[in-house]
Amino acid sequence: MKVFIIDPNLKGIFQKELDGDMNYKDIYKYLHTDVKRCSTFDTVRVRGTNDCIFVDDEGLLVPKNYMFTFDHLDSRNLFGNGLIIGSDLNGESISPQMSLTWYRERISFADDLVRTEDYLVPPTFKIFS
Repeated sequence: MKVFIIDPNLKGIFQKELDGDMNYKDIYKYLHTDVKRCSTFDTVRVRGTNDCIFVDDEGLLVPKNYMFTFDHLDSRNLFGNGLIIGSDLNGESISPQMSLTWYRERISFADDLVRTEDYLVPPTFKIFS
């Protein structure tokens, strides 16, 4: 199985071939950076595909972090490393559906570490009458 690793520090997306299955401990390993060790991850589904991007769920909880933007997600900012994995109809991990080139054309990187405080957005709630 292949996976794609998004590394905002190196400003690149790299393919890695894996021997065997991937478990949650492997995911943590790829999401750690020199700024923050990942202790909780979340997934962002890539619209129209069977791919998911795993990201550090607490990427905004440090003063500065690496950031990347994915055009296919309405230019949302994601913090820390990312890991792209596909999934089959049973939810099992498989190689990504979309190509490495496809992701490289749609992901951009911040020039340097960014102040995460600038990207914190307080939640808003709708009041229904």
